[in-house]
Amino acid sequence: MRRSHLHDSLDEAREAAEETAQTARFNTAHALLNDRLRMLQAARPTTEADAEPDWYAQAAAEVRALICPALPERAMSVRRPSALPGSIAHGSGAGVGV
Repeated sequence: MRRSHLHDSLDEAREAAEETAQTARFNTAHALLNDRLRMLQAARPTTEADAEPDWYAQAAAEVRALICPALPERAMSVRRPSALPGSIAHGSGAGVGV
């Protein structure tokens, strides 16, 4: 308001003062929030992040466990059809199984 001579009217000076005050309040709140966040981050123990389980690694291990090949004693033979219906089969079909 001291610089009212820079504005055409007293209302314009008040409006400019209100805008400046609003900007100052915002900047102050922003600076205080940043300081508080920095303090909280510094106070947080760093080992906490290391102690958290890595969900990606856990999921990958579960998938690997599901797709690992069966042990020979648990493997089973699957017979494939020797030919499609209506087609001529070649050979006796012996040894077709896996």
